[in-house]
Amino acid sequence: MITPRIEKAILSGWATYRKINHAFSSFGSIAIPKGHTAIILDISWHHFIDVSPKPEFSPWLETLENLQKYSEYQLKIDGKKSLNYLEYRNIFKFVITNPRLAIDITEPFSAYELILNKYILPIHSQPIQKDVFFVCENYINLSITKNVYINNVNDNYTQLNPKANQPPTPNGLGNLPVTTAANFFDPLAEGYQLIPTLRENTGGPYVAPIGDQIIENYNHPISKVGNLSTIVGNQPFLYNKTPLIELGIVIFNSNDFDKIANQ
Repeated sequence: MITPRIEKAILSGWATYRKINHAFSSFGSIAIPKGHTAIILDISWHHFIDVSPKPEFSPWLETLENLQKYSEYQLKIDGKKSLNYLEYRNIFKFVITNPRLAIDITEPFSAYELILNKYILPIHSQPIQKDVFFVCENYINLSITKNVYINNVNDNYTQLNPKANQPPTPNGLGNLPVTTAANFFDPLAEGYQLIPTLRENTGGPYVAPIGDQIIENYNHPISKVGNLSTIVGNQPFLYNKTPLIELGIVIFNSNDFDKIANQ
């Protein structure tokens, strides 16, 4: 979102506002001119389908059921001066144009290869739009990864410590168990433990997974081997299967940035 100060800077010629788009790849890089500072103000995330958890797997060997599993993605934005993680769950609608078509969602796509393109129409949902304020210098690196911890999550389900409760104790928190930690492990990535309640509020201690990664803000580490499927050849619905991200960026000369910051 363009704030009044940034709007004044653009109208006064101290800054320029640009829309930059990234598509197709799981990694993108935007150079920031030397002596300039950039601020990302808005992000649009367009939904896409990428069901295979490993690049070497053929999407046709996956199932419609897996579309519900492999739908969570992380956008990492590294701007040197700031590092941010955004989480998305892709949403698609499928229109079946043949009402007599019976589909078993557990069958591999290959079983329907001859009819998928004829009777099933995937439709994008509206993009997810976010207003942000990410200050970046020198470069903006975008990394898109898939959550690889779909089937490897074990919860610690306990009561909170008394110090976590507010007086009067909220119903369902003071004397009933909640998820105080989730342990993740997958051969494709480093294991870690998410503690959404903060460690001091839990009934721990807990045994951390290999690597001893403890996080209190949900995000998933990047897979060791990459997550998005490789697009080969002229596949059907190519634009439904690859990322598309739109960034709204304002770029300042560093001297002008100091000037507007000190107003």
